[in-house]
Amino acid sequence: MECLKGCSCLTALFLSRPECLDETQRLQLWSGVHLNELPEESMRSLVRAGVPSSLRWSLWTSHLRAAPRGSAQWPAEGTTPCAPPLEVAADAARTSLGGKRLVEEEVKSLEKVCAAYASRDPVIGYCQGMNFVVAVLLLASGGDEMETFQCFVGLVRHLDLVTFYADGFPRLREYVDESCKLLPLFLPKLSHHFELNGILPEQFLHSWHLTLFASCLPRAAILEVWDDIICCSGTELLVPLAIALLESLQELLLRSSGSEISRSLRSVPRGEQDAQTLGFELRRRSHEIWSSWPHRTRK
Repeated sequence: MECLKGCSCLTALFLSRPECLDETQRLQLWSGVHLNELPEESMRSLVRAGVPSSLRWSLWTSHLRAAPRGSAQWPAEGTTPCAPPLEVAADAARTSLGGKRLVEEEVKSLEKVCAAYASRDPVIGYCQGMNFVVAVLLLASGGDEMETFQCFVGLVRHLDLVTFYADGFPRLREYVDESCKLLPLFLPKLSHHFELNGILPEQFLHSWHLTLFASCLPRAAILEVWDDIICCSGTELLVPLAIALLESLQELLLRSSGSEISRSLRSVPRGEQDAQTLGFELRRRSHEIWSSWPHRTRK
């Protein structure tokens, strides 16, 4: 890692460790790092070692605000949103992260940001699934509505999510189809178990990919996974991530049937791992799967 020459022995040790670092260790690892001056490869190494929660929003915004300024202005007071207010309000009211419903104040902020984006982009407008993505940004920003709006605009551009939300969901369909093809190759027993129980992978995979896994993972796991998606791998990580998540759930799912399977796929149980460790292990395993998947281009 040439770009990290001169780093301390402690930093080198942290970067070489396969386990999830705690917050103190992550802060030590990132101490003295200047985001604007860090080479890309060094950034990826640090992100994959673990991002401190206190630095996460600064890191995300440094990536998502690379677009020209002025292209994500908060709508003027009184602007009429293009999305039907009832649709936004209904989705916001039932949005949950990590199995926990948003509180009233969070719901109102979610409504405002989603409606603001719909006003800004009348062609795409508001689409189901946006509510989960915006909710994660609100969580990471500490509830700052304007910052969240600007970063959502940046996220849509940065990850090319327009192709997820466009009519017919063209790119979303591609990712769901690829995940379905890989499932029997990597997890043949689980694939057969789904068939026996009438579980259609397309149904839960659609939600997983559309929400960037915000609809199913615990909150800390979502943030851990999004660090990699935003700062390193982009949406290319989604397909191997789906396989990694199913692999982590395989023992539980093979012991389950019918509605029990569906419930575990909607909201992933933590098991014995804490949520942050779950997210870290999913990221690590996703890259292992990615490396054995030759027809994809690694970043």
